[in-house]
Amino acid sequence: MFAPSSFDGGLDLAGPTAGAVVLKGRSVDFLFIDGDHSYGGVVADFNSYAPLSARHGLIALHDIAPDHGSAHSGDVPLFWWDLSNRYKSWGIIEATGQDCYGIGVIQMQSQPD
Repeated sequence: MFAPSSFDGGLDLAGPTAGAVVLKGRSVDFLFIDGDHSYGGVVADFNSYAPLSARHGLIALHDIAPDHGSAHSGDVPLFWWDLSNRYKSWGIIEATGQDCYGIGVIQMQSQPD
């Protein structure tokens, strides 16, 4: 999302409404979501920002690997499991069994009607 720093005289724009204003009806080809890690929060983030994606756009989520003690990923892996079963998807995880982190990417065009 467009968020110029205060050092260049720009305004901080965050959230899907501000994003829609900046995009002026255009869509984005790639969207990276790293926000709320609660299940309800990650669902809300996805549902809020996904409409800004192009029809064949890619959406990435951070922290898709399950926690094994750190509690860093929260419920993102649960939501990722749901998304990865509904869309064409790729998981980028360094090692099987790693504790949290990882990036998941879905392609929007692959959602069933």
